[in-house]
Amino acid sequence: MFLLSDLAFAVLLTLLNVGLNDGAAVLPAVLLQTAILSLMMALVGLLCALLLKDFRQFTLAYLVIAIFAATPVFLSANTSIKFDWIGYHPFYHVYMGLKNAYFGTDISPAYYAGAAGVIALLFLVVRLAFHREIGKEG
Repeated sequence: MFLLSDLAFAVLLTLLNVGLNDGAAVLPAVLLQTAILSLMMALVGLLCALLLKDFRQFTLAYLVIAIFAATPVFLSANTSIKFDWIGYHPFYHVYMGLKNAYFGTDISPAYYAGAAGVIALLFLVVRLAFHREIGKEG
């Protein structure tokens, strides 16, 4: 459900801001990048929900994670100060992939392989946490 709502939002945002003709041209690449980020964040959110005890812990942890994930947007976009370490931030490459999708720049296949690996790893960790939680109940 989260993925579908993120994709619908990306379609609307792209078509309203870029225009119908140009938006349709970049939409497949933008939707792929949106799906990558959406799946990562949904899996991290589910992991937090499974590991943390109550809603206050969940909201605090997810707020910190969301701020961490959004850091490259604010530190790498058109600033006069250049942060060399930002290239090591894990979400920097996801946001650069989204930027490259909008501007039609080629994206490395290694990036896609890395993103698929991260999503698979997050899925396995969430699955392990889910089974551990189910085991507590039964």
